[in-house]
Amino acid sequence: MVFEPARRRGLSATAVLAAALVSTSLAGAASPENRAAAQKHASQAQELKKQGQLAEACKHWAEVERLDSKLPTLLELADCNEQLGKLVEAQAQWALARDRAKHDEKPQSRARAESRLAAVEKRVAHLTLQLAPNAPAAVQVLRDDVPLEAASLSSA
Repeated sequence: MVFEPARRRGLSATAVLAAALVSTSLAGAASPENRAAAQKHASQAQELKKQGQLAEACKHWAEVERLDSKLPTLLELADCNEQLGKLVEAQAQWALARDRAKHDEKPQSRARAESRLAAVEKRVAHLTLQLAPNAPAAVQVLRDDVPLEAASLSSA
């Protein structure tokens, strides 16, 4: 049995994390044009957030992060996604923000990210699968089309 929404969330979180890791490696490498465009998107995101248009604000924060990746932007993006209920994305972003804050030696930002990450992790749904004792030995459980080992079952 395949749980499509969970599968899409898993792929989405993986994509968010991969994009964040790429943007981290490029941090500080933004061109003047990208920095200027990022500044415009940040202004738009702030205005949209004030107007309560979080979905649109998140799109702009994501673009700022893509154009000119910085810790404050990542914190805004994580907060925005958390408020929208996109918990898997927010979880990945808070974890990345925590790690980036540690690397950048920003203890207040790190503490904020750790606190928010812990809160989000409590809200993220977990699924535990356990095969029936009389299940045939040939039964296979797949996650994103990858077979899970027996040791992976019975844990969240």
